[in-house]
Amino acid sequence: MLRCQYRYLHELLPDYDLPEKRFYNHIMQSNIRQCRQHPEGSPVPWRTIRKDLPGAISHRLKSLLKIGGYWPDHCRVYQVHEEHLLEYTGISARLSAEEHLSEPYVCFETGRLMNTPPQSRLTSDSNHKLPPIPRAAIEVLSRNGCFANLPGIDSVMRMREVEYEAACARPVCAPLERERLKGRLINDRSCRDSFYSYRPVQYSGDIYFYRPAWKVVSTGRLHVGGGCMQSASGEMKRRAYEIEGVENYDIVSSQIFITITLLQQVGLDASWLIDYYDLHNYEWYGEQAGIPGKLFKHIVIALCMGAHLPTVGQLARIERSSILKILGAVAEDEQHLASLVRDLREVVGDLAAVLKDWHRHLLDHYIPANRVKGYLPNAVGMNINLTELNLDQPRYRSEGISRVAAHLLQGLEAVCIQEMIARSDEANFMPISCEHDGFIVSSGKADMSLWSEITAGHGLGGMKLVQKAL
Repeated sequence: MLRCQYRYLHELLPDYDLPEKRFYNHIMQSNIRQCRQHPEGSPVPWRTIRKDLPGAISHRLKSLLKIGGYWPDHCRVYQVHEEHLLEYTGISARLSAEEHLSEPYVCFETGRLMNTPPQSRLTSDSNHKLPPIPRAAIEVLSRNGCFANLPGIDSVMRMREVEYEAACARPVCAPLERERLKGRLINDRSCRDSFYSYRPVQYSGDIYFYRPAWKVVSTGRLHVGGGCMQSASGEMKRRAYEIEGVENYDIVSSQIFITITLLQQVGLDASWLIDYYDLHNYEWYGEQAGIPGKLFKHIVIALCMGAHLPTVGQLARIERSSILKILGAVAEDEQHLASLVRDLREVVGDLAAVLKDWHRHLLDHYIPANRVKGYLPNAVGMNINLTELNLDQPRYRSEGISRVAAHLLQGLEAVCIQEMIARSDEANFMPISCEHDGFIVSSGKADMSLWSEITAGHGLGGMKLVQKAL
């Protein structure tokens, strides 16, 4: 963290022991990273506290933290007070580019200087060597580096602050709108901080060059340490890449196409998803379910990933259902939420039944046939530990199958994108960022014949890669 942020936190916690300070800092950083995913606070597993933050739980911290209810997997929700969260992120937001680049980074526990920017990792979290394709992709991205339009990033930050301040100043502002604006503000502040942590240098005029630190997560997707422009809002990402020659490429509905292919491979009826993919009109489907098309799209992807389609009788368990959370964002009250659940079941009930059959196939046939000593590999070569999923226990089976489905779908998506990046030299284009279901290039054009060769090799022939505005 920046030295000015270090001073703020230690002044806020003058009489607390180091474990308590470490725990508070952990919650602060988690709230910032998860401000949009978990606006109500960050779920922290007890095993994380016992292993990494021993001695941290203290009654004295109750004056500084909002402690919520319990979540699945023995998690409890923690949230720092809003004024402290905004002040902490606002400290760096008030620095100019020159001040930010000159302000040293320090270790939270010792205060020692940490002037070396984060580096890419060629090993997994368990310190094992990465599979060949993600390793090659990281090497290419690390060699190429990345570019960003610095004034564009700062202009978005000013816009975010004006939006949030205007919402707070309005006599009547819907709580959900205020939370949404606060989440975007904190997220973009964090992404801007991450960008500066890589110590960008001026390349030409307003364009700066830096080398993000890439790592592989358990499903095989590539992530930038700290989020940086990969996790920024759409507007910040657009402004950051307003650079001549920079182009964005995306797979068309990657998760849907891959799910259709996997269903057809095992002889299941994929007609609902085929119609949905061909029509490509989320708004029309959303109208049938009484929700915005964008939310309907998220629900379909969640179902493919193994989410459970809720019933009206399960409304009290909203915290345990990803789909109920999505619907709850637009529901006016519990009666409206119940109506949305009924309408959604009318629209996607047939799809949910087919996906349930596929998840049962994964449990009964795919996993036994493909497991290797308690692990299940995916297309990109990453493994999931089956013993941790408790698939033999009915209570945990649904969540475990969801993780297996996501592991397989994201692995197939990742292997195609990453092999394209790894072989970019063959086609004379220069990728500078991986965006999960696509990539960004700074020069050249993605070779579609190479893409066809790669997708056909992984059993996904016909999957479309298109040039698309950010």
